[in-house]
Amino acid sequence: MNCYFCSTLILCFKSSRPVIKMGLNSGLRKSLKTGYMSRAQELKTSWELRYLPPTQFLGLAYCDILLHILQTVYGLDCGEISWDSSVFLELVKAISMQSKIVRSQYHNFPNTFSTQSCNFQFRRAQGLMENFTGSNNHSECHILSLIAKQLLRKALKHQDSTCSGIVPAALAYLAAIHYAASEYQEATRLCLAVLMDETSKEHEETLNAGCLLFIDDVARIVGLCVLQKRITEDHIRHTSRRLYLDLRLSPEVFAQYLSVLSAERISKRSDFYQHLSESSIPMDVYMNCLIKLKCISSMISGSHCNSARQMVYCRPHSLTETDVSSANPTIFKERLLDALMEYALQNMASFYNVIRKEYFFDFNLEDCYRALYLYKCRQYDQVLHLCERSLKDSDLQNDLKKRLFTNVLLLPPLDSFFDRDVQSLLGFHTLFYGLSPLNDLLGKVKLSYQSDFNHWFARDVCTDKNELMCSLQYRYSVTCHYFLGRHFVAKYLKLRCCIDCNLPYSEALSEFAAHKTNLPFEKIIRRFILRKLHVHVLRNN
Repeated sequence: MNCYFCSTLILCFKSSRPVIKMGLNSGLRKSLKTGYMSRAQELKTSWELRYLPPTQFLGLAYCDILLHILQTVYGLDCGEISWDSSVFLELVKAISMQSKIVRSQYHNFPNTFSTQSCNFQFRRAQGLMENFTGSNNHSECHILSLIAKQLLRKALKHQDSTCSGIVPAALAYLAAIHYAASEYQEATRLCLAVLMDETSKEHEETLNAGCLLFIDDVARIVGLCVLQKRITEDHIRHTSRRLYLDLRLSPEVFAQYLSVLSAERISKRSDFYQHLSESSIPMDVYMNCLIKLKCISSMISGSHCNSARQMVYCRPHSLTETDVSSANPTIFKERLLDALMEYALQNMASFYNVIRKEYFFDFNLEDCYRALYLYKCRQYDQVLHLCERSLKDSDLQNDLKKRLFTNVLLLPPLDSFFDRDVQSLLGFHTLFYGLSPLNDLLGKVKLSYQSDFNHWFARDVCTDKNELMCSLQYRYSVTCHYFLGRHFVAKYLKLRCCIDCNLPYSEALSEFAAHKTNLPFEKIIRRFILRKLHVHVLRNN
């Protein structure tokens, strides 16, 4: 069977995928809430009511984020939504939102810019950068930085970027993000572009230090300002209300500071220093003091400044153009999808960590999902390692095998972890039951807890147009159709890795074929693989 033909059909048969019509701008936010959000809530409810005790289970927050991310990954991958759409950015802000006690009194204004303007993209990037600080999750910060950089690049590409005065600020923000990622050479290049900019400073955009709290010295300065305000103003000493400070910071001052700091990191002298005019902005004053403390001993003569100036000017606009053109849209999309999937896996691991601690189960189900995704990424060595680790763990008892969270789920959006062949089989499985001649008859009969899978599919999916995840609300005879065991997944992936890497697979095939199962989809996958391998052997002979 042609797996590429199968993979195209899967797009039509996944009944639980939310369809977002990008032309309906007024419905984008509603689609996010009633589409993406409700599906996560439905699954949360079914997990909580059927398999968890009636106590508050904090681990469901990880499940909630996981489902949101996977739905978004599907939408991005299929082109239903774009990375810069309102739906996507609303989701990113929702899962990364951090409480903000300190706000900038000079950057607190409504966004009234046209969606086609550079200022609009610039403000969106600022909104994401405010959430950099406060998150200890590397994947979450990676996602935010990827999107923020791309938004800043879009802002710089606009024709009105120069006259709007955002160019120095956008370049300074980009330099800060590159510096935080230990890309010191790129940070230095961008800082030089800011310092050598000769456009009018009259309407120049200032930086918001609240967006730069991931830079240690900026966070320290803002922290000291907060401490001073709480000490000197008695009426806010014991309150938790939001504080408004003057967090303006000149792009030139920050670029000077960051270039010195980058030079320290790469064990070099600061090869460029530009004397800046005195500023009355408090953050500028504090930053200038830091610059003097850090680099006064390594300051160079004015002749070196001139040589650095000539070095930059011999390639006009090269610094900004190189940075703007460096992000290929296809590569960016792949990196963003990888970062989202990694974040989803981290939330999966956190969810199962909570289950193990609270319910004393000893299994690593998240290893199965990670191995499935790594197989899609062709990282075979890591897949084989995780499979061997899973197979060494003892199998679950029969009563635990019927529990929802002790099995690998082949349900959208969790099917995003699986390879194309398994996704295609799920599509044909859905199509087969969707075209059953008994659906008209069974769809009129009311469902009960004793209803079998055929009855449930005809009534819930075909007649009521509900989603596949609704099967989780029914008894084991229905839910088990989308269960896969840990050991089965490990043996399946081990066999696929051996085949893909042209390794001897007779032992892996024997283990996979001998695996005893009563789960319907395990039988489907095993039958498919054995027939596929049989055809392969015949062709080779």
